[in-house]
Amino acid sequence: MTHFLQLLQIALENRERFDTAPTEEEWMGLIEEANRQAVVGVTLHALERLPEEQLPSNDLKLQWHVVTEYVRESNSDMTAKVAAVASRLRRDGFDSVLLKGKGMAVLYPDSSVRTSGDIDLWAWPEEHVKASLDERRKALLTYARQLNPKCKVCYHHTSLPAIGGTKIELHFTPSWMNNPWANRFLQHRFDEYRTGNQYMAYHSTLKVNLPAQTFKVVYPIVHICRHLFSEGVGMRQIVDYYYVLRTRLNDEESVRQENEACMHDLNRLGLRRFTAALMWVLKEGLGLPDENLLCKPDERRGRFLLNEIILSGNFGQGDPRVTGMNDAPLPRRAMRKTTHNLRFFTLCPAEAFWTLGFKAWQWVMIRKWNKEVGEESLERSKG
Repeated sequence: MTHFLQLLQIALENRERFDTAPTEEEWMGLIEEANRQAVVGVTLHALERLPEEQLPSNDLKLQWHVVTEYVRESNSDMTAKVAAVASRLRRDGFDSVLLKGKGMAVLYPDSSVRTSGDIDLWAWPEEHVKASLDERRKALLTYARQLNPKCKVCYHHTSLPAIGGTKIELHFTPSWMNNPWANRFLQHRFDEYRTGNQYMAYHSTLKVNLPAQTFKVVYPIVHICRHLFSEGVGMRQIVDYYYVLRTRLNDEESVRQENEACMHDLNRLGLRRFTAALMWVLKEGLGLPDENLLCKPDERRGRFLLNEIILSGNFGQGDPRVTGMNDAPLPRRAMRKTTHNLRFFTLCPAEAFWTLGFKAWQWVMIRKWNKEVGEESLERSKG
């Protein structure tokens, strides 16, 4: 795995060459791992920087270029889809902010090389900006059911009909915490961002709002933690966060103040240990300079987190520990998820502890949310 991390560091321009040149067989393993971690396009830049004696065969370079070209085409298609969905929401009376995905890609030196995923939009009724989370959930779920009657609901999102095979998640809130007190604080922060209109400038190409700077620093850590606790988190999300921290343009004093504010929030969310572990992964794994770090890295927890990232791949693809977990019967699924999440107690104690409690509460509330929207739809049809 040393070669893979060095490949990423070369691609991110934090080293010039491998310590020892990979063999052709090792190069085959590198492209397979880059595929599994959804960073093929990013790592192509390493092939453009390496000295001739450390490059793979022409056949392998061609394969790398072909896969990256597919990523570029997918990104171009995704840009049009994001614009179409955001524009439709605006016409139908909803304001929205793009989360993750293409919103992260704009931070890359070349946004076309980031592997695309789903479209995630945080939305709310434009005329009811200060509506509660329950009210926004009800309004968005009612709207989504008009377009997709079979759409499912969970605590933080539902779905709109897919466009050309691309899933579209319509978020009531960007994320959540298992710990109820931490979640209350998180939702309060999200409301401050939303009602305070704290966005970056409207993105003219994507035709959608993008998150503000502080949101971009705190929210991705919550998102990475959430995926770690569900199916797994891969290197694509870590590279995303690398660029979040690397592209901050503030002066040294402004960065210091921003770090203090962000660490205050992350501490309130119970993510101080997790953040320190992530900083170690970014520094030792990707080569992020010390001046870009949020806090002092934690080597012990960082090694554990890096091992999880390598094992999981992109959203746990190929990880036998989570294979079939979501398809298991409810009692077995709950037990497997709880056992899986308790492994992360050293990173996020409260999140691990509250996993089963949050899942049980959400299961009860999903029935309530579905019933409310169903009854309202029935009343409208009778009227």
